[in-house]
Amino acid sequence: MARLTEQAIVDSFLELLQEKSLDKITVKDIIESAQVNRNTFYYYFQDIYDLLEHVFQEESKTFRSEAKPENTFYQECLRTVNFFLEHDRAIMHIYHSKSQDVINRYLESATSYFIGNFVDQAAQGQGLSQKGKAYITGFYTDAIIGSTLRWIEGRMPGQKDGLMRTFSQSFEATIHEMIQAYVQGHPLEED
Repeated sequence: MARLTEQAIVDSFLELLQEKSLDKITVKDIIESAQVNRNTFYYYFQDIYDLLEHVFQEESKTFRSEAKPENTFYQECLRTVNFFLEHDRAIMHIYHSKSQDVINRYLESATSYFIGNFVDQAAQGQGLSQKGKAYITGFYTDAIIGSTLRWIEGRMPGQKDGLMRTFSQSFEATIHEMIQAYVQGHPLEED
């Protein structure tokens, strides 16, 4: 029952975010929509910003738990932005608020997680140190996050599939060269 109540609050919040900006939503709006009382809201969340953090933390956990080793880079890119597409107006309202950083943290968490897995696979037997893996994962993560944020802002034309394919093709075309360049440039580096 408690999990259902918490989820009702989350769902109501996301529905409200589809309709209006984050700074226009009140706890009263949420409790009326979720049909719970104020004490129930505060039992689960300190305030609206705590609720917002919770939404993205849970989505990050879901993203990781639903990872499949057989997925391609392209499929993982799509999974990263699916939450954004399902809640497109809510994401825009959050993006244009003072809480934009929750979007950045989610993207960082999801993207670095799946890219790290692909870097690990590509680096097998290549002599790449953990420091090198971290650098290369960060490099691709930053590139994809930057492009994704430009896409969210509307400064990067194109459809979702085309953009995700471009990310995938760029990674696959350069990952082995990136690993070789790092290993050659850091020959004495140890884990």
